[in-house]
Amino acid sequence: MNSNMLDTCTNFIRDARKIVVLTGAGISTESGIKDFRSRTGIYSLAPEYILSLDYFYQHPIEFINLR
Repeated sequence: MNSNMLDTCTNFIRDARKIVVLTGAGISTESGIKDFRSRTGIYSLAPEYILSLDYFYQHPIEFINLR
């Protein structure tokens, strides 16, 4: 990436009112967030259950600590 393009991107980000970042698999684990699909990941339980309102009400601390 040349300096002019970097400056242009920097200006877009600096001047933006809102920013959305789309990333791929792996960025979360590098940031300390548990993964989803490994043997020990969040989805070791059925995802439709652990991401449900019932699970939240029954296990609020565990739900909050899913991150």
